[in-house]
Amino acid sequence: MFDRKKRTETVASVLVIDDHKLFRAGLRRILDDFREPRLEFDEAGDCRAAISKLARRHYDLVFLDIKLGEKTGLTLLEEIKTAHPNQAVIMLSMYPEEVCALRAFVRGASGYLTKDCELEQLTDAIKTVLGGRRYFSEHVSELLVKSVRGGQNKSPHEKLSEREFDVMCLLAEGYKLAVIGERLHLSRKTITSYKTKIFQKMGFQDRAALTRYVIENGLVDI
Repeated sequence: MFDRKKRTETVASVLVIDDHKLFRAGLRRILDDFREPRLEFDEAGDCRAAISKLARRHYDLVFLDIKLGEKTGLTLLEEIKTAHPNQAVIMLSMYPEEVCALRAFVRGASGYLTKDCELEQLTDAIKTVLGGRRYFSEHVSELLVKSVRGGQNKSPHEKLSEREFDVMCLLAEGYKLAVIGERLHLSRKTITSYKTKIFQKMGFQDRAALTRYVIENGLVDI
């Protein structure tokens, strides 16, 4: 599955997509010490660089930050899986698993880790995903079971579609409709339609109520 080098050493190529240089550097130091397999590190600081690198070569594993400057990591995840269906992607996030993990898996993620996870958890996730399987933490597994059982006690925002959720978070961050459309590659008319559906489903009276809900539920780090 991986490149073979001297003797029996196994090497796996890894691309880290994150817009924070210090975080990339810190993760690189951790990955440099990883063995079985040894990890060959590459990085991208924005979506354009990431898409360009993925177009030029195959990576055994991609780490993708869920919050990037020009678009959400979940949106980029969709683009990656569309262009490279078999690409293994582990999402990295400051958000707790309740907020985005299930949405990430629906979009094709191979794993979901919070940035404050234990080193052992990171190691388990890497080995599991490189082995061709999805990595589910104990907590994510519990969330999946609850979802399968009918979604009792679901938060209101969990009833939104994936795209509606994206639009709601971008509205809360203060983006204008035209800008949201550019980021999601949709027309302003389509974004306006999504906004109307969000307000109806969530019962928001105005944008201030939407923003307050998103902040109180930790859906964005404003």
